[in-house]
Amino acid sequence: MKVLLPPEADTQTVAQRLSAGTGTVVAAHERVITEPPPPPYTTATLLQDAIPRLGWTAAQVMETAQRLFEQGLITYPRTDSTHIAPQARQIGEEVVRALFGPGALPIGWKRLLRGWGRDEAEGAHEAIRPTDPSRLPDTVEIHPQDQLLYRLIWRRFIASLMRPAKIRLVEVEVEVP
Repeated sequence: MKVLLPPEADTQTVAQRLSAGTGTVVAAHERVITEPPPPPYTTATLLQDAIPRLGWTAAQVMETAQRLFEQGLITYPRTDSTHIAPQARQIGEEVVRALFGPGALPIGWKRLLRGWGRDEAEGAHEAIRPTDPSRLPDTVEIHPQDQLLYRLIWRRFIASLMRPAKIRLVEVEVEVP
């Protein structure tokens, strides 16, 4: 019997079926894929991430983002731009270097190939990002609900500055009598 596990499969059920019998591995395939970092948040992508992750409504996300903006913790939360100011990028890269080491940063010319963050029309809003990336989420004393959204925004911004992820995928074909 061949069982393919799509991402949404109930792996507990499959594991129970496999543990009930003796299986034989008939094939194993390994490959490495590269996944580029996500761009920093726009209003739309913030809503797409925050609503399911935090279990909030769109109104809750935007009200919280507005509070963070008014407290000076994030840039303007209503934007469709992924542009990052050069100074913010530099501070963010220093944070990445300090937390993860210099190997976590992309080689300079590869950053330009990402397709986002290029200079946009003058006067356009920046992406949604921390105003000071060196303010780590656990060091900012704010309401717990605000903390959740700030952490999400901070992590996405820092991730956007990092090297592409290398993911090792292993596919195993098992025969179960």
